[in-house]
Amino acid sequence: MSDRTGEALAQELPAGWARATIGELVQPRKEKVTPSQSPSLPFIGMEDVESHSMRLLATRSFGAMRSAASRFYPGDILYGRLRPYLNKVVSPNFEGVCSAEFIVLPTPAGLDPRFVGLRLNAPDFVHFASHKVGGDRPRIDFNEFQEFPINLPPLSEQRRIVEKIQALLSDIANGVESLDAVDRKLASYRQSLLHAAFTGEMTRGWRSASGEDDGAAAERSKLISTKPKCPVRPNLERVQLDIPKNWVWISPDEISNSSRNAITIGPFGSSLKVSDYRAEGVPLIFVRHIRTGLFSSQNPKYISPDKALELKSHTVRSGDILVTKMGDPPGDACLYPQDLGEAIITADCIKITPDLEIEDTDFFVHAIHSSVVKSQIRKITTGVAQQKVSLERFKSIALPFPPVTERREISRRLRAAFDGLEVIERDITGGRERANSLRRSILNSAFSGRLVAQDPDDEPASELLARIHAERDRGPRTSSRRGRPRKTEVATE
Repeated sequence: MSDRTGEALAQELPAGWARATIGELVQPRKEKVTPSQSPSLPFIGMEDVESHSMRLLATRSFGAMRSAASRFYPGDILYGRLRPYLNKVVSPNFEGVCSAEFIVLPTPAGLDPRFVGLRLNAPDFVHFASHKVGGDRPRIDFNEFQEFPINLPPLSEQRRIVEKIQALLSDIANGVESLDAVDRKLASYRQSLLHAAFTGEMTRGWRSASGEDDGAAAERSKLISTKPKCPVRPNLERVQLDIPKNWVWISPDEISNSSRNAITIGPFGSSLKVSDYRAEGVPLIFVRHIRTGLFSSQNPKYISPDKALELKSHTVRSGDILVTKMGDPPGDACLYPQDLGEAIITADCIKITPDLEIEDTDFFVHAIHSSVVKSQIRKITTGVAQQKVSLERFKSIALPFPPVTERREISRRLRAAFDGLEVIERDITGGRERANSLRRSILNSAFSGRLVAQDPDDEPASELLARIHAERDRGPRTSSRRGRPRKTEVATE
């Protein structure tokens, strides 16, 4: 529990409020159905709920599914248990079924389901739940958060709080949507620049003025000749466009240096476990650290120097190219910064150590982000819930490879264009951060009794809490899953 939550709960309760825990208020619904039993019901998957906003994006036909799913009814709360930091909470107003990655929470009389949903969506609960679990695909069970304390207002005040929150958050959402619209236009413009760069259109005039350089083929041959064994060649069957005649295609395997493990992924299986994490030492690189063109050092995890030595074949050094092999979709890439020490990549990351003869390794990071390469990555991506690219297939991606002088010119033009875009992007990021701060402030005020006035005529929450207890005592209690053997947590995310 965050300090802020503890402080709020330690404060004197507003008139008519009562203290409770999540487990006192709600218990999971365990009902399951198969597609053959209820083919017409709408299905909600994790990807159908937007993070943080409590917005349902879409539903799908349950009849097309193969596995059983969890049943829910109007007013039930669906809480996303997979990766709690994604903060996926929704309360549909219709009957349906949902992925097993949701915990279905029916709300008893005396509780406004919108109030409970907003409480689970609040930043302090997200922080609490996110720090309860770890591993490659962290999942939280109900019994791990059922003791989370809640300050409960009377039912009438719950409704007033929800209405006030929704009105205020609607204004914030409109502002964020405006920022998102600008962001989408910038992303489209950025992609058009990358497409022009890696199809040769950006430097068409430059080539005409400078004279065509035929050095790319010779440079590629030289790189290949330094390898101890023949590298994987680019697979041109996935490429659906032409490049200038003095360019060639080159593979990630061909641009890597001749050392062993110059292109590799992180350790898998039990080679690296959550129990290996330390408070300090050699940093680990996860998928979340590899952003589009930018390395993020947020939320670091470490292993001991001895463990790092054991995993030395997965070492990353400054100037290495990092690529995500898992994602939606995979293929984010960045350079590992010059000012950071050695690190170890984890299983869903690819590391390329470029040949020392290659200048401007940024060029290849930009190429990976272009539609020229992204379209190839889509073709070799497998999986539905988890989209992944195998290392062997990635090695055969076809990267455009102009002569060195043209690569320098392309990199120079892209840097100049992106510098201007980044100024606008920083303003957008600042706007989103201010919106998130305001949202946190509104929710904190709401759940501490400071957003709306108390009404002395409201039935006290202690009475509705007593009715909830009495009702539960009369009926069979739905138990949460207990005693399940805990699997070894493999550290890949």
